[in-house]
Amino acid sequence: MKRTLIILVVAMLALTGFAAAQSEPTTVQFWHTRGSGANYDALLASVDAFNATVGKEKNIFVEETFIGGYNEILTKTQLAIQAGEQPDIVVIGNTMVGNLIDDGLLVDLLPYAQKSGFDVNNLMTPFQKIYGNADGTLYSLPYIRSTPMFYYNKTMSDAKDLTPPTTIEEVVEFCKALYEKDAETGEVKVYGFEILNDFGYYHAAFLQQLGSGMFTPDGKSSPALEDGTMLRILADWRTWVDEGWCLPFASTSAGSQMKEMFYQGKLGAYLDSSGGLRNTIKAMDEAGLELGVMPFPTY
Repeated sequence: MKRTLIILVVAMLALTGFAAAQSEPTTVQFWHTRGSGANYDALLASVDAFNATVGKEKNIFVEETFIGGYNEILTKTQLAIQAGEQPDIVVIGNTMVGNLIDDGLLVDLLPYAQKSGFDVNNLMTPFQKIYGNADGTLYSLPYIRSTPMFYYNKTMSDAKDLTPPTTIEEVVEFCKALYEKDAETGEVKVYGFEILNDFGYYHAAFLQQLGSGMFTPDGKSSPALEDGTMLRILADWRTWVDEGWCLPFASTSAGSQMKEMFYQGKLGAYLDSSGGLRNTIKAMDEAGLELGVMPFPTY
């Protein structure tokens, strides 16, 4: 099972949490991906707690700003740095950090950690091995872990007496059974499934299940392109869409459109991060529907 690590990176400015008390107020611009719901509530509680305690003591104020998804926050961070208007701290996926480090856009926090007595060995080993942290540097800090899951409309599946899937073959049969089309008009009433275009997350997990990967450790070649596993995954996906029961992702706002269709009973199942579980439970309750979740399906 592939889990994506979401980390904090510091753009062009040392992490002020390691600093001593300031004579003048310091505002720290913190960009993140938590727009609303339970995830935003948890983030805001952390920011408020810091501002009321350590921040108050050291004359530091953290100002949080929701930017968008992980691709959006990476793009906007790069543009902001070019314009000289960069944030101080950014939430970003660990797979996106390499470019920022190679371009010299991040600050090494290790000297500040050592000065403050922060022991980096207290970080779990996987965090220490992330690119940028493994060679006597500390360009990022762990924030959350994200696990892909299979979300489905349990109300709908129970009405059809379906068994939740655990494999890709079972996903195909399960979602085909959820698919509904008006016999007279040809209009699709319920799509069975949707998967978003996220090769660093869902597709990379599928490749790992098939014993392959996007890149070799040295980054010089792609086993998945050479051994046919990437072609297999993409061909399967294309077949599902061509058969009609799998909804193609929207070109913009794909995630929000997908979930709205799910809450409206127009989409039977999809893949998403465990990070959205609480918000999805709440939205389904409000829609009068029961949510079902299963582990990420396997090839």
